[in-house]
Amino acid sequence: TLNGEIHSIAIDGNDMYLSTEKGIVCMPLEEAEQGQSQVSVINEHELSTSSFQIYDGYLYFAYGKSLYSVPKDGGDEKVLEENIDKFQVTTNGIYCLNGNGDLICVSLDGTERKTLCELGSEGEISVQDDKAYITTGDDKDYVYVYDFEKADYEKLHFEKDLSPYYPVWVTKE
Repeated sequence: TLNGEIHSIAIDGNDMYLSTEKGIVCMPLEEAEQGQSQVSVINEHELSTSSFQIYDGYLYFAYGKSLYSVPKDGGDEKVLEENIDKFQVTTNGIYCLNGNGDLICVSLDGTERKTLCELGSEGEISVQDDKAYITTGDDKDYVYVYDFEKADYEKLHFEKDLSPYYPVWVTKE
Protein backbone atom coordinates (compact mmCIF):
# COMPACT_ATOMS: atom_id res chain seq x y z
CA THR A 1 0.00 0.00 0.00
CA LEU A 2 0.99 3.61 -0.42
CA ASN A 3 0.30 6.44 1.96
CA GLY A 4 -1.70 9.18 0.33
CA GLU A 5 -4.07 9.54 -2.58
CA ILE A 6 -3.36 8.09 -6.02
CA HIS A 7 -4.63 10.23 -8.92
CA SER A 8 -3.62 8.16 -11.96
CA ILE A 9 -1.64 5.02 -12.85
CA ALA A 10 0.32 3.87 -15.91
CA ILE A 11 2.23 0.67 -16.61
CA ASP A 12 5.36 0.73 -18.75
CA GLY A 13 7.27 -2.52 -19.13
CA ASN A 14 8.03 -3.86 -15.64
CA ASP A 15 7.28 -0.60 -13.85
CA MET A 16 4.14 1.02 -12.50
CA TYR A 17 4.02 4.83 -12.43
CA LEU A 18 1.61 6.58 -10.12
CA SER A 19 0.60 10.20 -9.79
CA THR A 20 0.30 10.78 -6.04
CA GLU A 21 0.28 13.58 -3.49
CA LYS A 22 4.08 13.23 -3.37
CA GLY A 23 4.43 13.59 -7.15
CA ILE A 24 4.96 11.01 -9.87
CA VAL A 25 6.48 7.87 -8.40
CA CYS A 26 7.69 4.59 -9.86
CA MET A 27 7.36 1.13 -8.37
CA PRO A 28 8.63 -2.09 -10.00
CA LEU A 29 5.65 -4.37 -10.68
CA GLU A 30 7.37 -7.28 -8.99
CA GLU A 31 7.54 -5.31 -5.73
CA ALA A 32 3.91 -4.23 -6.10
CA GLU A 33 2.80 -7.85 -6.50
CA GLN A 34 4.66 -8.76 -3.29
CA GLY A 35 2.92 -5.96 -1.37
CA GLN A 36 6.06 -3.92 -0.94
CA SER A 37 5.96 -0.17 -1.37
CA GLN A 38 9.47 0.81 -2.38
CA VAL A 39 8.91 3.74 -4.66
CA SER A 40 11.23 6.21 -6.29
CA VAL A 41 10.04 9.77 -6.87
CA ILE A 42 10.40 10.70 -10.53
CA ASN A 43 9.00 14.23 -10.25
CA GLU A 44 7.55 16.18 -7.33
CA HIS A 45 4.60 17.82 -9.12
CA GLU A 46 1.21 16.64 -7.85
CA LEU A 47 -1.07 16.03 -10.82
CA SER A 48 -4.41 15.85 -9.03
CA THR A 49 -6.48 17.24 -11.93
CA SER A 50 -4.54 15.88 -14.89
CA SER A 51 -2.73 12.73 -15.90
CA PHE A 52 0.60 11.94 -17.48
CA GLN A 53 1.62 10.00 -20.56
CA ILE A 54 4.67 7.80 -21.17
CA TYR A 55 6.43 7.60 -24.51
CA ASP A 56 9.93 6.64 -25.64
CA GLY A 57 11.57 6.84 -22.22
CA TYR A 58 9.90 10.07 -21.06
CA LEU A 59 6.93 11.06 -18.95
CA TYR A 60 4.89 13.96 -20.32
CA PHE A 61 2.53 15.98 -18.16
CA ALA A 62 0.89 19.36 -17.81
CA TYR A 63 1.28 21.25 -14.56
CA GLY A 64 -0.47 24.56 -14.32
CA LYS A 65 -0.39 25.81 -17.92
CA SER A 66 3.02 24.31 -18.76
CA LEU A 67 3.79 21.10 -20.65
CA TYR A 68 6.74 19.17 -19.18
CA SER A 69 8.85 16.13 -19.96
CA VAL A 70 11.04 14.20 -17.54
CA PRO A 71 13.04 11.00 -18.13
CA LYS A 72 11.01 8.04 -16.86
CA ASP A 73 13.93 7.05 -14.61
CA GLY A 74 13.99 10.53 -13.07
CA GLY A 75 16.16 13.54 -13.70
CA ASP A 76 15.71 17.13 -14.74
CA GLU A 77 12.31 18.17 -16.02
CA LYS A 78 12.05 20.26 -19.15
CA VAL A 79 9.33 22.78 -20.01
CA LEU A 80 8.29 22.02 -23.59
CA GLU A 81 5.55 24.62 -24.04
CA GLU A 82 3.68 27.28 -22.06
CA ASN A 83 -0.04 28.13 -22.05
CA ILE A 84 -1.23 24.54 -22.59
CA ASP A 85 -4.64 23.26 -21.50
CA LYS A 86 -4.80 19.72 -22.97
CA PHE A 87 -2.36 17.46 -24.77
CA GLN A 88 -1.96 14.08 -26.47
CA VAL A 89 1.45 12.47 -27.09
CA THR A 90 1.91 10.67 -30.43
CA THR A 91 4.81 9.36 -32.49
CA ASN A 92 4.56 12.53 -34.62
CA GLY A 93 4.75 14.96 -31.72
CA ILE A 94 2.54 16.31 -28.97
CA TYR A 95 -0.79 17.71 -30.08
CA CYS A 96 -2.02 20.39 -27.71
CA LEU A 97 -4.85 22.81 -27.14
CA ASN A 98 -3.41 26.07 -25.91
CA GLY A 99 -5.09 28.71 -23.76
CA ASN A 100 -6.65 30.30 -26.86
CA GLY A 101 -8.15 26.96 -27.94
CA ASP A 102 -5.75 26.62 -30.88
CA LEU A 103 -4.59 23.17 -31.97
CA ILE A 104 -0.79 23.13 -32.00
CA CYS A 105 1.89 20.49 -32.45
CA VAL A 106 5.02 20.53 -30.29
CA SER A 107 7.98 18.27 -31.07
CA LEU A 108 8.76 15.60 -28.47
CA ASP A 109 11.88 17.51 -27.39
CA GLY A 110 10.11 20.89 -27.36
CA THR A 111 12.37 22.49 -29.98
CA GLU A 112 9.66 22.94 -32.63
CA ARG A 113 6.13 24.29 -32.46
CA LYS A 114 3.48 24.75 -35.13
CA THR A 115 -0.06 26.14 -34.95
CA LEU A 116 -2.34 23.84 -36.95
CA CYS A 117 -5.67 25.67 -36.63
CA GLU A 118 -7.50 28.20 -34.49
CA LEU A 119 -10.61 26.61 -32.96
CA GLY A 120 -11.35 28.53 -29.77
CA SER A 121 -11.93 25.19 -28.03
CA GLU A 122 -12.00 24.75 -24.27
CA GLY A 123 -12.54 21.00 -24.59
CA GLU A 124 -10.53 17.82 -24.81
CA ILE A 125 -8.33 16.33 -27.52
CA SER A 126 -8.04 12.74 -28.67
CA VAL A 127 -5.84 11.51 -31.54
CA GLN A 128 -6.78 8.42 -33.54
CA ASP A 129 -4.78 7.43 -36.63
CA ASP A 130 -4.46 10.52 -38.86
CA LYS A 131 -7.09 12.67 -37.14
CA ALA A 132 -7.52 14.71 -33.97
CA TYR A 133 -10.96 14.84 -32.35
CA ILE A 134 -11.52 17.96 -30.30
CA THR A 135 -14.55 18.75 -28.18
CA THR A 136 -15.70 22.34 -27.83
CA GLY A 137 -15.92 22.48 -24.05
CA ASP A 138 -19.55 23.64 -24.34
CA ASP A 139 -22.93 21.96 -24.86
CA LYS A 140 -22.66 21.66 -28.65
CA ASP A 141 -23.85 18.98 -31.07
CA TYR A 142 -20.47 18.59 -32.78
CA VAL A 143 -16.77 17.91 -32.32
CA TYR A 144 -13.96 19.26 -34.46
CA VAL A 145 -12.14 16.65 -36.56
CA TYR A 146 -8.72 17.82 -37.71
CA ASP A 147 -7.24 15.77 -40.56
CA PHE A 148 -3.43 15.84 -40.38
CA GLU A 149 -2.97 14.85 -44.03
CA LYS A 150 -5.35 17.52 -45.35
CA ALA A 151 -4.20 20.11 -42.76
CA ASP A 152 -7.83 21.14 -42.30
CA TYR A 153 -10.77 20.49 -40.01
CA GLU A 154 -14.49 19.87 -40.19
CA LYS A 155 -17.30 19.62 -37.67
CA LEU A 156 -18.70 16.16 -36.97
CA HIS A 157 -22.35 16.68 -35.97
CA PHE A 158 -24.47 14.52 -33.64
CA GLU A 159 -28.22 14.28 -33.03
CA LYS A 160 -27.93 15.73 -29.52
CA ASP A 161 -25.67 18.14 -27.69
CA LEU A 162 -22.57 16.65 -26.09
CA SER A 163 -21.96 17.39 -22.45
CA PRO A 164 -18.67 19.12 -21.67
CA TYR A 165 -18.49 17.03 -18.49
CA TYR A 166 -18.10 13.67 -20.22
CA PRO A 167 -15.27 12.56 -22.50
CA VAL A 168 -15.75 11.58 -26.12
CA TRP A 169 -14.28 8.15 -26.88
CA VAL A 170 -13.02 7.64 -30.41
CA THR A 171 -12.90 4.11 -31.82
CA LYS A 172 -12.24 2.70 -35.27
CA GLU A 173 -15.83 1.47 -35.66
